[in-house]
Amino acid sequence: MPGRSAPGLCLLNNSALAATVLRERYGKVAIIDVDLHHGNGTQDIFLLS
Repeated sequence: MPGRSAPGLCLLNNSALAATVLRERYGKVAIIDVDLHHGNGTQDIFLLS
């Protein structure tokens, strides 16, 4: 649906924050994105780290 999402405009990425904390504790984490658009912001956070 064009015009309904704003990629990259999330001020706080809760899933990325939680995954970062869990990754420090357990080593590996899976993020399951269940909404209707691609989580490119979350993906970018972990691709660049």
